[in-house]
Amino acid sequence: MKKQSLFIIILLVLIVLTTIPVNAQTILMSNPDGTAERDIIVYSLNSTEIGVYNTSSLIPLNGEYNYIFVLKPQGNNFIDDPGDWLTNYAFPYVKTNIIPLLLIATVIMIALTRRRS
Repeated sequence: MKKQSLFIIILLVLIVLTTIPVNAQTILMSNPDGTAERDIIVYSLNSTEIGVYNTSSLIPLNGEYNYIFVLKPQGNNFIDDPGDWLTNYAFPYVKTNIIPLLLIATVIMIALTRRRS
């Protein structure tokens, strides 16, 4: 009888410990597969901006409030930094859409060769 009551007490303690609510104090965002950097804009529910962070920032939060997270791509201009634009925007676009781009190029080449002959 003592073993059974001890087991029930331990089981109840484990259930209570696993159901205690947890409040997050900080959030660490990451963008491991992303090709372009993103800004994370944190708002409170009443539309007050808490701050702007990047994807490697540690964001301190108060566990008693609710937040809205907005992910915004960092704009990049071809004229300002062509190398970065190619690396972060052009190459990923081609990599993602290679099949449609090849089909379009093939159709254009067929149309041009038929027009000449």
